Amino acid sequence: MTIHCCRTICQPYHPRISGGFSMTQNELLYMLTIAEHRTITRAAQELFISQPSLSESLNKVEQEFDTRIFSRTQEGLVPTAFGEHYLKTARNILDRYRKLETDLDEYRQLRKGSLTFGIPFNLGAYLLPRILPAFQQIYPDITVQFKENNSTELDKLMLSGKLDFSVMHYETPNEAIHYDLLAEDDFYLVMPLTLAHKYQFPDYRTLSIYDLKALEQEPFLMVASRQKLRQV
Repeated sequence: MTIHCCRTICQPYHPRISGGFSMTQNELLYMLTIAEHRTITRAAQELFISQPSLSESLNKVEQEFDTRIFSRTQEGLVPTAFGEHYLKTARNILDRYRKLETDLDEYRQLRKGSLTFGIPFNLGAYLLPRILPAFQQIYPDITVQFKENNSTELDKLMLSGKLDFSVMHYETPNEAIHYDLLAEDDFYLVMPLTLAHKYQFPDYRTLSIYDLKALEQEPFLMVASRQKLRQV
């Protein structure tokens, strides 16, 4: 018997936020840097852009709002009343963007988030007490949920997008599902000694399909027919 970890091949696409800033974010950063240095020259040096480019960005922002963000004085560029409000808002926006980028990066790297997986009843009783405590110790900020069901139903839940992955017994593969082998287990045929003597089965011998054929008229206690373990 093989135990596989399965996940759907066609997964929803989650766009990744790239590093750096968009044009609007650049403009916010430019204005904050100008406010810090009060000159285009020093601000451009810190931003590693040319002075004409920075001046053009400042003019563009002021034209967009149809008002001055900075007053041109002998002490340099000083924020106007409107400019003070603009700069305060710009700081809040950039702080939130950086927090968003950090949170999403932690989510991508499994430092935060949630995980939902499926597992058959018999495997869950055996594996979950061993796996979950170790996982939660390594990833304390990830919320883990699991659904126990037979493998056939877990396939349906996974294909409908309700599970991130499943741990199940292997059967005929579904083309929409990717399988990774986790472990292999042996099947054991348990019977009374009288029955073993009747069919001349020595202890702990590997049985062939022909040996099992001899037992086809004997009553068996097996798992439900809808479970993949029964189908194996």
